[in-house]
Amino acid sequence: MSLEFLLSRDIVDKNNIGCIGHSFGGIRCTYLAALNKRIKTVVLSGAVADLKKDTESGVTHTWLSILPNIGRLAGTSEILALIAPRPLMIITGRLDPIYPIDEVEGHLTRLTSLYERLEKKENFEAKIMIKRGHEFPKEFHEIAYQFFDKHLKNN
Repeated sequence: MSLEFLLSRDIVDKNNIGCIGHSFGGIRCTYLAALNKRIKTVVLSGAVADLKKDTESGVTHTWLSILPNIGRLAGTSEILALIAPRPLMIITGRLDPIYPIDEVEGHLTRLTSLYERLEKKENFEAKIMIKRGHEFPKEFHEIAYQFFDKHLKNN
């Protein structure tokens, strides 16, 4: 609904839409971009980890609630792969307790390989904040905006 509203505005370049999100906003951005090719460039901050297969837990506030039972059908890497070969940046904190670095690094490895196979390695970037946790500090906002400029301007 928000994307439709945005695209209805005359001031919006409908061919160059980006999506950025942190934490649960990043998860929503993941699904939006995976399912909607009108999103041309994506930045996810503190939002990549394994989908837990345990959908029977009764927890209803997780990202599994967006698409019920998705954890039985696909994992995080498969969902992120739907964004490729479009530009994708993933920002994560090495000390993030919500999105553990060992899970994130596995997805980064798979995505790097996928973008290389697609001959679009310039479209994938990963930024690991060494001494940071679950946060999206201003200096990384700037890095994200530069990524958008690189991929959305003059296209």
